[in-house]
Amino acid sequence: MDVLNELSQALDGVLIRLRRELRDGLRREGIRLPPPAVQVLLLLQRRGAMGMRDVAVCSGRDKGQLTRLVTALVEAGLVERQVNDLDRRAARVSLTAKGLSTASLCARIERRALHHLCEPLSASDQASLTRLLRRCL
Repeated sequence: MDVLNELSQALDGVLIRLRRELRDGLRREGIRLPPPAVQVLLLLQRRGAMGMRDVAVCSGRDKGQLTRLVTALVEAGLVERQVNDLDRRAARVSLTAKGLSTASLCARIERRALHHLCEPLSASDQASLTRLLRRCL
């Protein structure tokens, strides 16, 4: 097997395990949100209010997917959408107080999952892995 196939399998395995850890952690805390919704909450927590186009780019979602996702988050009281008076097509989304507390809990769950996943690695190995992955991007 060549190195790129091994890398592909390793990355797949890490992502599957990370998603499982996140899903289980969210369930334990009673959070019933799909992973893309959690991704949007964490993105808004880390970057603050954003335009829908920016959220789409950062989350890798197309406009239709993101619109449905944000609508569900608005209905859940986690996100609010503000329409630009000058351009009604341009909307910004931000976390509500409930969304901020939910995002904070999701961030703690994500951190625990990452910590558990990276336990076998030394701090130096974790820093090297982070540097290498950033270089790939």
